[in-house]
Amino acid sequence: MSTKRIVGIASVEIGHYNATSYAMPSTFTKISNLVLDSVRIIRETPEPAQIFTEDSDVVDVEIAQSANWSFEFATYDMMNTLFSLLVGGTVSGATVWKAPTTATTTVEKSIQFTSKSYGGKVHVFKIPHASIRAGGELRFSKSTPGQLTISGTVLTAGANPPITKTYV
Repeated sequence: MSTKRIVGIASVEIGHYNATSYAMPSTFTKISNLVLDSVRIIRETPEPAQIFTEDSDVVDVEIAQSANWSFEFATYDMMNTLFSLLVGGTVSGATVWKAPTTATTTVEKSIQFTSKSYGGKVHVFKIPHASIRAGGELRFSKSTPGQLTISGTVLTAGANPPITKTYV
C-alpha cells in the first residue's frame, strides 16, 4: 500500500492573511466539530489552449491553461467567535453575536488542512491567501444538528505559490 495516500482529516485551521509578506501566519484558530466527510480541496480541470499550424486543421500543440483551486468544509460548531471569524459581525460579551448590518466583502484568510496519519505520513496543505464564504443551515431538530458550511477560493498570494503540500 502506498504511504502517500490521504485518509481522513486531522484539522482545519484558519489564520489571518498577511497582505505584506504573503507568509503563512504563526497562529491559527482550529475549527472543531468538523462534519464527517465534508472537507474537500478541489482543483478545476485546466482548459486547453489549442494551437494549430497554418496549413492544417489538426491540433499541433495543446497548452493547459491555469486552473483555480477551491475548498469546502462544514462544522457543527456554533460558537460566537466562529460566527464572527467566518461570517463577520461582532461578538458582545461571552454570549451575544450580532450579524453584520451592511454589505461585506468576502473574508480573506490563510488556511491550513492537516490529514490524519496514514502509513506514517501526515499531509499538510497550506493556503496563504483565500477568500472564504460561509453559509449555514441552522437546524433545530433532534436528529440532524445545524451546521456552518464554508467554501473558499484559493487566491494568488504575491510571488508565492497559491497552495503548497508537504508530508512528513
